[in-house]
Amino acid sequence: MDDYKFMRAAIEAAKKADFAVERTVVGAVVVNELGEILSIAYNTAKKDGDPTAHAEMNAIRRASEKIGSKNLPGCTLYTTVEPCLMCFGAAYSAKIPRIVYGLDLEDLAEAGHRDWKIKAEALNQQIGNPIEIEGGVLKEECKSLLVNRED
Repeated sequence: MDDYKFMRAAIEAAKKADFAVERTVVGAVVVNELGEILSIAYNTAKKDGDPTAHAEMNAIRRASEKIGSKNLPGCTLYTTVEPCLMCFGAAYSAKIPRIVYGLDLEDLAEAGHRDWKIKAEALNQQIGNPIEIEGGVLKEECKSLLVNRED
């Protein structure tokens, strides 16, 4: 898989979010084992009034709808930030075997986004490490999407 290509797609997705509305601007892409993009999404939680409308959740929902299954084995979830507990849990429930992200929780905290506390690796260890996790892909490009927040 071309991790850089698909992370760039996630970055482009994030740029479509409403920077003035969303607290954290994130993009996510689900790619199947053939390298085909199944879904592209960005955060719409504030816009939709839906706390579950994170980019990763939106991408997982759309990919599942596209293939007609709640399971996404063989897929990779690309996201511009390390997934939160909810998004990691959704990836695990969808049987996604691989997650690739750009920024980690420390990067988010430096920009004033301190909501997420539990690292994806720690969550993965708790469930026996079934998911391959790779962080730091196109980190600087992902960092350019952050808006410093104090709210």
